[in-house]
Amino acid sequence: MDYDEVDIQAVRFLTSDGGTILSSLFPEISCEMPPGTFTSGSRSFCRVSLQVTNTDQSMVRQFMGNDAFVSPLILMEPLRRKFHAAPVIRLPLPGFGLHKIDPKSVRVLISVTGSSECNDWQDITSVVGESAVAKAAESGVILLCNVIVSGRFAVVCCDNSIMDVAETMSEMMTSRLDKSDTADQPHLDLLHAAHGGDLTALRACLASEGMDINFTNKSGQSALHLACSAGHQAIVQELLKAKADMTLISQKGNAAIHLACFHGYKEIVELLLDNGCDVNIPSKHSCFPPLYAAILETHCEVVEVLLSRGASVTWSSPDGLSLLLVAVFTTYDREKTIAILQLLLEKLDITKLEISPELKDKGFSYHGEALLHSVCTRQAAKDLIGPVRLKLANQSASLLQDDMATCEKEDGDFRKLLTACKEGNMDEIILFLENGELINRLTKGCVSCLHCACASGHMDIVEKLLKAGANVNTLTQYGFSCLYIASSAGFTDVVKMLLKAGANTDTLTHMGLTSSDIATEMGYMNIVAIIKDYMIRNEYMKTSRKSINTTEKTGKVKDKDDMAVKKCCALI
Repeated sequence: MDYDEVDIQAVRFLTSDGGTILSSLFPEISCEMPPGTFTSGSRSFCRVSLQVTNTDQSMVRQFMGNDAFVSPLILMEPLRRKFHAAPVIRLPLPGFGLHKIDPKSVRVLISVTGSSECNDWQDITSVVGESAVAKAAESGVILLCNVIVSGRFAVVCCDNSIMDVAETMSEMMTSRLDKSDTADQPHLDLLHAAHGGDLTALRACLASEGMDINFTNKSGQSALHLACSAGHQAIVQELLKAKADMTLISQKGNAAIHLACFHGYKEIVELLLDNGCDVNIPSKHSCFPPLYAAILETHCEVVEVLLSRGASVTWSSPDGLSLLLVAVFTTYDREKTIAILQLLLEKLDITKLEISPELKDKGFSYHGEALLHSVCTRQAAKDLIGPVRLKLANQSASLLQDDMATCEKEDGDFRKLLTACKEGNMDEIILFLENGELINRLTKGCVSCLHCACASGHMDIVEKLLKAGANVNTLTQYGFSCLYIASSAGFTDVVKMLLKAGANTDTLTHMGLTSSDIATEMGYMNIVAIIKDYMIRNEYMKTSRKSINTTEKTGKVKDKDDMAVKKCCALI
């Protein structure tokens, strides 16, 4: 007997660009999400998954007859979600190749109930269309399209024209768990006892001769898998005493601990770890860790246990999301989102999280940039804009300190010049500026003498260095500009001078923060206003210089000053 098991690897995070979702267990079944399926934008993600469960053909014969065939059950999550463009589900036509398929015998069914029983099926063959069904009868592959709501789907090929296929399917699904295969009954009894939480029956099975505690059904589920999935702690404890294998992987790619984490059974997770289970055991295929499974369902207590046991935090999803970004997009529930993010922000070292190639393709340069953008645009996470920016600012302060520390490793005249810039010793600086090579020389951390002057707020030194040709936009090893350093310290006059010298306002540190971001976090709102005003004026000047000949449908030429003002207002 096969039991329902979540396909964690089939969970995807897609943008408005769309994408393809595959089933781990049935690679021939896929779902194509066309561009426009989601309206979240190309840099905001929506969680969606394709869960596929095999159908017991012996039950099909019992309820529908020997000439009936039913496809695997396909569940698109979240249930009852309305899409802005219809997904296309591709799957083999059941029974194709065994006998000739009459298009009139094909029925496409949907169930949109929230219950796991999935016993309320409706016929939507007419929605899919006669042409799609006719093509499927010839090719053996059916495309379920024109359906803009998620749910459970099944395709039935049945020659019985009198039968109400949808009603019969509902009856079959209601009774499917009552069906038990008699082959290898002792081992199936073990699985049934583990799934049902029957400790007495389980002990009897384990005591029987020839019992294999690691027996798996056709889906690769062992007794430990089933007990962890159902939350039966006493059963798990008994199986571990009998040396059940914790490394077995089901056909859907899950080890027992992945299922316990996904369903939020903290005590079972602790039990598995106490018995030597690897806290970072990878799944099959996408190699996700148990921590990912817990974050997906926002189980904070389980996440805390895993982190306390040394769980790795550097894994990225197939769509390029770090575990922290998964927490942002996994649910629309505001309270759950805030709880899981607060925990992760407290526990994680963000400097270990690198930007993925997938996020770079979305236009992000750094992980911190993607994180801050995500919490700003995700409604459920907006309350954490401040804490996220604070976390990034604190991590940035540590990195900046590392950069500035490289000044102490220099020697000779360059070391003396750096020290003079920090201390504001103008006389000594004038002497060294005669050597033009030193002014833009960098330490191993890419720190210049202008960085040092800005960090100390010596306006006269900054002015002297700029007039001598110091590069105002040089970045340190971790991406800190002179403007960022002055903004973080609240040196208003230095900020004004740097902007006048052409400092870039949109430069990002490796934590993804701009100069305006750090000034906001530090509470220097006068500097935020100065930078914003500079950006508006700069944009206005650039727009005003261009010859604008754009004509609206009315034939009226837009006033160039009006256009410039509108572009500038977009910056506010």
